[in-house]
This record gives sequence, C-alpha cells and structure tokens, in this order.
Amino acid sequence: MPDVDTPELLNDRLRQTALAHDRRRLQTRFAGVKITPIAEAPERVPVRVGGEIRSQHRSSPDARRFLRVEIADGSASAMLVFTGRNRIRGIDTGRAIVAEGVGRVEKGRLVIWNPAYTLLDGATRS
Repeated sequence: MPDVDTPELLNDRLRQTALAHDRRRLQTRFAGVKITPIAEAPERVPVRVGGEIRSQHRSSPDARRFLRVEIADGSASAMLVFTGRNRIRGIDTGRAIVAEGVGRVEKGRLVIWNPAYTLLDGATRS
C-alpha cells in the first residue's frame, strides 16, 4: 500500500463504511501474529485467537466473580470468560490480546473459558 493516498484510493476509502475501515485496521494490526481468525476458529479443539479488547463486563459484587472480555479481530468477535476474577491488570479496552483455549459457540459467538493469554505491547497498535 502506498504511503500517500492517490485520489482513487481516497475516493474508495470515503465510500466505505466505518465498519469496513475498522475491519481493515484490525486485520492490519494482527497481520504477522500467528492466530486463527475468530470467524474461522473451530469449536471444541484448542485454538489460538487474537483481537483488540472491545469491552469488559464484571460480575456484580454479590454474585460469583467472573470477568467477560469481548475481543474483535476484524473477522468476528469472541468472548473470553475468566472465572474467579473481577479484574485483570493490563486488560484494558483497546489493548491487543492473544488467547489460547478450547472454544465453543454460544448464541452465535465463540466463547473461551479461562484462556491462557498474552497481552501484546503497544508497538502492535495502530
């Protein structure tokens, strides 16, 4: 891709939706990282996926502790569920993460319970 947008490229980018821009940005951000795209991740076998943290949801104070983390990689989104925790240092919105575990599809979305994870440094951010 050229460093400077030509009028044709600029016109093409203006016609695309914000969702298409975000999808392309995420795919570029994770290029070179050895992961399976979330949309292609198989069920019930070990998988390694990565994405940008979109949101976090904590359990209420009087309920069993868990942290749900939504990630997206430009192909789809997945939910990482950590039981016994309300917060994990470093897991912040916008941060890049790679997660490994056995996933299953729940309500049309890949869910991985208690995955092993690696937080990627800021150098991979765009």
